[in-house]
Amino acid sequence: MKQFIEAVKTIVIANQETEPWLSLMVVAGSGPQQKTFLGSVSRQKAGEFFILTRNALRADPKDISIMNGAANYGAMSVLQSFGCALGLLPQTIPAKDVTNAVAVTRGGLRFNYQEHRFESIVSLRNISGEPIRAPISLVVDLSQNIFLANAHGRTCVTPPVGQEFITIPIPTELFKPGQILETILVFTGPVGEDVEFTTKVLATPGER
Repeated sequence: MKQFIEAVKTIVIANQETEPWLSLMVVAGSGPQQKTFLGSVSRQKAGEFFILTRNALRADPKDISIMNGAANYGAMSVLQSFGCALGLLPQTIPAKDVTNAVAVTRGGLRFNYQEHRFESIVSLRNISGEPIRAPISLVVDLSQNIFLANAHGRTCVTPPVGQEFITIPIPTELFKPGQILETILVFTGPVGEDVEFTTKVLATPGER
């Protein structure tokens, strides 16, 4: 966090002579040790700040995925929505739609009484004859009033925009032919509401 704050200071100080476009507040620590930094950056440097923040939230700096599915995925989802709304996401290289190359198998819905939510195990198998470059993201198009509780973000660059997705952990940079990946989808919504959804699969490090 200390390195992150120092990097933010560098960006802000370098922009003191330019017209402010985005105000920033970074709070680190708690109690007597808490430190707060306030500043503003130009429109150009706001994009740099977004990338810097997203990298800082990754559990592993070498992680090539947009969302790492670790403890920070909630913050990553909020940041992704923020960057999308302000046009801060790099849009030159969108993720690749590989839906036709991946077979998605959905398990039955199981109600978690303790958490009051539905869960379903979903498996993805590479049915093509070629490896697919990770990260692999499963985009979920949900029925009305149902939400993906463990979503890592919403699509911003790839159409249709605004759909929730989860990026599936994979030990290598390639999703090999015949390889199977599994993940759990967690759904929340009004009691008695039917959970219906369709899926799409995105790949490569491009923006979702």
